[in-house]
Amino acid sequence: MRSTARVLKNHPIHPMLIPFPIAFFSATILCDIIARLTGSRDAFVLGYYLGIAGVVTAILAALPGLMDYSGSVPPASSAKKYAIWHMLSNLLVIAVFLAAWFLKRPEGLRPEWSTLILEAIGAGLLGFAGFLGGTLAYRFQIGVDHYYAEAGQWREITIENTFGDAVIVATPDELQVGQMKLIRIATPNSGQERRVVLARGQNGYLAFDDHCTHQGGSLADGACIRDYVQCPWHGSQFNMTTGQVNAGPAGQPVSTYEVRQTGSRIELLIRDLGKRAA
Repeated sequence: MRSTARVLKNHPIHPMLIPFPIAFFSATILCDIIARLTGSRDAFVLGYYLGIAGVVTAILAALPGLMDYSGSVPPASSAKKYAIWHMLSNLLVIAVFLAAWFLKRPEGLRPEWSTLILEAIGAGLLGFAGFLGGTLAYRFQIGVDHYYAEAGQWREITIENTFGDAVIVATPDELQVGQMKLIRIATPNSGQERRVVLARGQNGYLAFDDHCTHQGGSLADGACIRDYVQCPWHGSQFNMTTGQVNAGPAGQPVSTYEVRQTGSRIELLIRDLGKRAA
């Protein structure tokens, strides 16, 4: 799923920033160990400033991460659970290293054992958070803007559900056969969002939920294979016309929606979206 916070041809920002707090926190621990063992004033002062640099850069790295959490991780999915733990772990890392920093006295010569213990806990949490981040990137493909043959570039739009019969979602020639587009449908004054995939199959435009019924993977991020869509996480396949499962591990069908062409407009009928969402 393409990163929400991105630059330079869709490159995600979050992984560009996370090496900085990792490096600063690691160097902080090393300097404090040296200062504790040798009484080196220089090592103590360097560790003091590296600690606050780690906290500041961690907060900066968290901002695009929060954007990806909100916009790129599919809702109600197994990846969302990993993302929550990843976020909480990193917040704890910041809190622990900040507490360790406050325990240091700028005029001191060496850190207390309590400071080193806190930093050791922070290092463990940092490794756990990194494990979760790797799982999100490599297993769930969060932040990965991958391509397959003839898929075209990633497309998505956000529209407001005005509780009418239909909304315009594309033009007849916007998608080629085998291409898809993510439609985010926001409900006014509720903060809720419905995600629907618009796809062009061999016989025209089709629409279905952007939610694999196995573990909630984004089908818009998958691949069209003739009349089927394949989830990128575990390979479940669904008929894009009927929503029925063609291949597991998913066991339940996805909801499908009516699409019609009116002149030069492709319209999605949304009058029953709320019923199917329930």
